[in-house]
Amino acid sequence: MPPVFAWWPQMYAREIKPVRRKRQKSKAGIAIAENYGRTMKVHGLKKALSKLEKNCTDEELLQKHQNKIKDKENDVRKAEAELAEAKASGKEHKIVKKQNKLAEQKRELEKAVSGN
Repeated sequence: MPPVFAWWPQMYAREIKPVRRKRQKSKAGIAIAENYGRTMKVHGLKKALSKLEKNCTDEELLQKHQNKIKDKENDVRKAEAELAEAKASGKEHKIVKKQNKLAEQKRELEKAVSGN
């Protein structure tokens, strides 16, 4: 089965770079925490930002995201196989259970693709 979301890397490449986006989110979080006087939160976010700037690359983030999508695609295939087995057994309660599981796996895959 070909990857469900093979188009994703091309779309992702056109977006703002992932490390830059993470950096922007961290800086926004720092500003909010400073505004509310949450010094421990500011300290933690600054530490995370420092690690991000030292150790994180766009390529690594892209690879991690692609791996997560592949894992979710595998989960969907497994759930589809389990549903087929349940249908073969003819037990209605198992079929419903496996249909629900497949729906949940598909939602998780969509969530992974969207980056949430």
